[in-house]
Amino acid sequence: MEKQREQQRQAMHQHPHAHMVMGQQMGQMGQMAQMGQMPGHVSGVSGVPPPPGGVEMSYPPDAPDMGDPGMRESHLRQREEQCARVEAQCQMREQSLRMRENEIGQKERALEQTTHQRETNLRQREILLRDREIGIRDREHAIHRAEQRARGATLDMDHTQVGVQGMSPTGMDHMGGQVQSHVSIPDGSAMDGHPHQPHQPHQPHPHPHPGMEGHPGMDPHPGMDGMDMSVPVSQPPPLAQPPSKRPALPI
Repeated sequence: MEKQREQQRQAMHQHPHAHMVMGQQMGQMGQMAQMGQMPGHVSGVSGVPPPPGGVEMSYPPDAPDMGDPGMRESHLRQREEQCARVEAQCQMREQSLRMRENEIGQKERALEQTTHQRETNLRQREILLRDREIGIRDREHAIHRAEQRARGATLDMDHTQVGVQGMSPTGMDHMGGQVQSHVSIPDGSAMDGHPHQPHQPHQPHPHPHPGMEGHPGMDPHPGMDGMDMSVPVSQPPPLAQPPSKRPALPI
């Protein structure tokens, strides 16, 4: 080695430009050694003899060397810490998603309960509306039946009302005069519409009520117009009193 260095010094003295060429060659060899491109040289491991024809190159102690176990352990520790942070973020994200899922589930259950309650309320309202409709129909039928009964009662009254031909239901004839019924008695007297007070016929005089001669201005039976006061033929009327004993009517 000393002989080679001595020869290099002599060559540099003899050829001054050879120093620059030698420096460039050494720089290229150093770059190749750092990149691991030296033939037969193991990069990053010091103390390994180079192959024949090679130059031994080693890193300085303060240079980063991935082959150093301490550096690799530090790097792996950093990776583990980074993975732990990512895992913690994933757990937080998962927890947030779980909470959100629980909230959505609660909302769905509340909505389902509300929907069920609304359906129940709608069914109850429908039942109430049906009951009201049935009640209204029953009332309509009752009103219709009442109208039919009232109409039938009116027709029955029209058919069963007793009337005399030529006489109105109020006892007035078509000419506006009062109609009186007379029952003949065997002794020749007449019943003037009343079975309990027979009267003898009197002399006629101008009076609107026949059978009441001698009593001007007196209605024989006020308020009894239109009523059938005739005596049945099967029941004989009482005997008439003599004219002298007949009680006088008040004037």
